Amino acid sequence: MSSWLSSPYRSAGIYIGGSMRACGDGNLSSAWVSQVRSMGWGVLPIYVGVQAPCVGQSGLATIVASQAASQGTTSADDAVAQAQRFGLGSGTPIYYDMEAYSSSVSGCTATVMTFISAWTAELHRRGYKSGAYGSSASLMVDMSRSVGSAGFVAPDDVWFAHWNQLQTTSDSSSYPSFPDRYWSRHQRLHQYSGGAEQTWGGATLNIDANWVDASVAGTAVPVDYGTNVVGPGSSGFVFTGSMTYWRPLATSGLKGLAYWTYSNGSTEANGATWSPQLSPGLYDVEANITSTNATAKALYTIRDALGTTTKVVDQAPISGYTSLGTHKAVAGSSISVHVGDNDPSSTTAKIGVDAMAFRLIATAPSPPGVVSAAGGNARATISWSAASANGSLVTGYRVTATPGGASATTTGTTTTTTITGLTNGTSYVFTVRATNAAGTSPASAPSAPVTPRSGSSFIALSPKRVLDTRTGLGAAKAKVGPGGQVTLTVTGLPSGTAAVALNVTATNPTATSYLTVYPDGATRPTASNLNFARAQTIANLVIARVGTGNKVTFYNAAGTVDIIADLAGYYAPGAGAGYTAATPK
Repeated sequence: MSSWLSSPYRSAGIYIGGSMRACGDGNLSSAWVSQVRSMGWGVLPIYVGVQAPCVGQSGLATIVASQAASQGTTSADDAVAQAQRFGLGSGTPIYYDMEAYSSSVSGCTATVMTFISAWTAELHRRGYKSGAYGSSASLMVDMSRSVGSAGFVAPDDVWFAHWNQLQTTSDSSSYPSFPDRYWSRHQRLHQYSGGAEQTWGGATLNIDANWVDASVAGTAVPVDYGTNVVGPGSSGFVFTGSMTYWRPLATSGLKGLAYWTYSNGSTEANGATWSPQLSPGLYDVEANITSTNATAKALYTIRDALGTTTKVVDQAPISGYTSLGTHKAVAGSSISVHVGDNDPSSTTAKIGVDAMAFRLIATAPSPPGVVSAAGGNARATISWSAASANGSLVTGYRVTATPGGASATTTGTTTTTTITGLTNGTSYVFTVRATNAAGTSPASAPSAPVTPRSGSSFIALSPKRVLDTRTGLGAAKAKVGPGGQVTLTVTGLPSGTAAVALNVTATNPTATSYLTVYPDGATRPTASNLNFARAQTIANLVIARVGTGNKVTFYNAAGTVDIIADLAGYYAPGAGAGYTAATPK
């Protein structure tokens, strides 16, 4: 068992008892069971006793129809005794081996169903789980037809034998009367191959191969390729098509478990699928290609949250990982990769299969930072701190109002927006979500409540220089002459801004004069906003209405002067004490 840890197998059947068991205990003991379980093997306890009256094999003890229930109970009691002898306690599944029989023989099916019901009921009474092994054609079909009928007690798990070489727990395509809807919650095992010799770790065994998705005693530890890496023998990997044509490449591959098969030409006959459970995010998907027995132009099909893509990889020159591209996983929709043997260029080329790595490169952004809001007239202006991108650039934000759900979106890195259509007098809070190529962030913490009202409210800002004629900021780099004017466009203001608060400074004047600040496009008032003497530097806070496009004009009466303006805030449509603009006089 130690040698076979180099194989893709991780569960082993053990015959614990029954009158038809072909051999004694041999090495089987409670110590042996404990030892192999500690290695990471799961064990499948099998009990083989009396068989169906119409069993296909000769020389076997059979169920007596009139004693079917008592024989089922007695078998279960003995199975529990044997399980306990090998250290297999309550909760362990025990599988009854019921070999293939002819269901067409009158009364045979009813006898078997009575036996299985009694077997199951007694195991349950004793605290064990019930399993049943048998042919799809007989036992599985008969039990499926009996589900829901009076008196029938279905086993917890089923183990069906159909040597079709397929690693699947569905057999409904061959036996529709054994439908997938029964025993559908990780309650199935499939014996898909029998009597085959395999060598792993230098040890050769003749085995019946099984695909397991059901209860085992102990914990079967799959082959561990590393975080988000799957391959033969690990969870999330399966061969498709007949295992007859898949050949192991012992000692090759990431874990020495690579396989290969010949190309089938233009039509797929066999394949392999990697389908790990991934957390949401963007992943670089990489296939590990072995240096031997991988010579085909392999067609990979990748399915993710965005749809299906394909990529042809010429395996011949590759040894190691090669990227299949970046793909997206979301909650409820992971990423799967399938490769087929359909290389149309050659039927002698070999398709190599080994590990597939799903390397996380980006996740959805973190929630945006502190959100602030200012109410306006039936609107609110919202600002927030940028979200952490987490590997992929933020492409936009969505702001949502509560109550009502009104929303607005921004693109790129813009971190302010205005939501209109709000109800004056209603208190609102706002949350923000960020989006990137990997997904959408959780919502931010809500803003403090704001209440839109008619009128205008003052929004204070950290002072920001917006005009300096000495440097060319906001206007030409030149003093303003006598009777001259400059027009400033104040950027970054929300739609509907009524006025701005500017700290206006006059410096380097050549004559006594004054400045008048007024809305662009309006008639210049006769009053002044800032008076100064020759060579004086002086400032004054000016509240000025804005014209179309948030523009204001600065007029100089005499001499030449440099003008500086710092934006200290603005009056937005909305709440609180209103600002009513008047013409200076």
